[in-house]
Amino acid sequence: MRLLNKIKRLLQDHLVAIAVLCAAAAAFVPSSQVAAVFVGLNSVSASPQSVPVNGYSTLSWLANNADNCYVSGPGANNYYNASSLNSWSVSVGPIPSTSQYSVQCFNYGPNDSGSSVVRTVTVSVTSPTTITSFTASPNPVVSGSPTTLSWTGSAGGGFNNCNLYGGEFGGGSWTYPLPGSRSTSALTTNTTYGLQCTDQAYGTIGPVYANVTVSAPAVSADMTSNS
Repeated sequence: MRLLNKIKRLLQDHLVAIAVLCAAAAAFVPSSQVAAVFVGLNSVSASPQSVPVNGYSTLSWLANNADNCYVSGPGANNYYNASSLNSWSVSVGPIPSTSQYSVQCFNYGPNDSGSSVVRTVTVSVTSPTTITSFTASPNPVVSGSPTTLSWTGSAGGGFNNCNLYGGEFGGGSWTYPLPGSRSTSALTTNTTYGLQCTDQAYGTIGPVYANVTVSAPAVSADMTSNS
């Protein structure tokens, strides 16, 4: 029994000594070996994500434990501070062509080693929507007859739709593709029609106009002889 107690005391003394040594060693661990601060970065968004040539977009993201973030891409390539708590919003541009932006955030604490993953977002530069022609056929048109409106052009990457104005189309509540065509109702008076298209990157294209002339019906030979 005495021998067993002596062994227990020896083991306890050794455990205490080991604990003291571990604590002393931890106190002298170089700062470079201390775990880096975790910097969290969520996905990066761009608004608008489609812009005209040399347009601008706003990049937004959230990051935790970040002192600043570096953005690379046209019109950026700089460090930025948070616009509000953990929130970043940065305007970039001009953007000459479709471009990818990269964002990485950093923490400059005592260890000077915390950084996030790199997140990317692509901003597209779209071609413009154009209207090449807008015509009416037949023109002139005999009173009481319809005509057909036709338009040609190129729908850009941000094309929305086209609107017809005038006559039965009123103030432009009718929407159409590009290119396109549409017959009118029977016409009895001269009428001006308009066409306007919209593009989310370039705004409003047009309007362009087609003036339709209405002529009186031809007088038949029988009507002439009777008169």
